[in-house]
Amino acid sequence: MKTYQISLVLALILFISCKKEEKSFTEVNGTVYDKGTNKRIIAANALVFFEWRQPLTYGARTHYIDTTRTDAQGRYSFGVETPNEDLHVYGTSHQHYPGGDLGMMPNIQRGRQQTLNLELIPFGWIRMNITKTGAFDWMGIGPPNGSSKPLRVFSDTVLIVQAVGNEHVNVFTFKFLNGQQNNFPYSVQTIGRDTVDISIEF
Repeated sequence: MKTYQISLVLALILFISCKKEEKSFTEVNGTVYDKGTNKRIIAANALVFFEWRQPLTYGARTHYIDTTRTDAQGRYSFGVETPNEDLHVYGTSHQHYPGGDLGMMPNIQRGRQQTLNLELIPFGWIRMNITKTGAFDWMGIGPPNGSSKPLRVFSDTVLIVQAVGNEHVNVFTFKFLNGQQNNFPYSVQTIGRDTVDISIEF
């Protein structure tokens, strides 16, 4: 009888530990796409991170779980033991803005098999073909979304600036004549991983 009880206790412990292990094993797979393409353009060779992130008042304490790269079809997968519920998967690439789908809230459920597709914001570029007509002395250009550097122009020139791809982007210009500022907004639809042209006169 004692042997039976010991065997029963051991079986119960083994069952509980297996269940616990099952609950912590998390499987995630998905595809990484260029944002703004309706999942038509994939991001091959993108770097995908799997992290446990402990929320702090500002930011988070990050614990590495795993990293992988997407294949030629933009697919990735993880199958790992996970330590906590605050699980995040996000991607980045040299052709995209960093951060990908990294948000404040966890996007992975622990102990489950699940699919999570990611969308990364691709780089785009705007080529500004600028002509000085003599109507203004000089012009300032505010950085479009995805860029950080304001510009000043005094003559005919061509400028290429980085911007978020696959988005309707505003370009704000500030044209000066005798110290008086006149504001003129322009807009352009960018293309991810490509350059679009815009003509500006001052």
